[in-house]
Amino acid sequence: MSRRCVTRRTCGTATRPYHVDYSIHYYAALHLLIANMKYTGTDYEVDMNKVAEDPETQRWWAMSDGMQESLVEGATGSEKDIPRWADTEEVFRFEGKP
Repeated sequence: MSRRCVTRRTCGTATRPYHVDYSIHYYAALHLLIANMKYTGTDYEVDMNKVAEDPETQRWWAMSDGMQESLVEGATGSEKDIPRWADTEEVFRFEGKP
């Protein structure tokens, strides 16, 4: 899959509910996708449900889910009860001059 598969509408949906600075990185040695975003909203669950209801997001998931394997035990896809993406704890951040 290449970046060309991602439409402007898909990116617009991702940013609607208070996502900023969203990126996905690929670590080739482990064939690992790593997503990172900053969330600036006040109700994460409600906002993520809005994303999940969006037809363009659902189209993207249908196309990309089969190409992914989750680190989360029991996860089978983006629209399922068990989230595909594993949450991680931020352990370091630097935003500016020392």
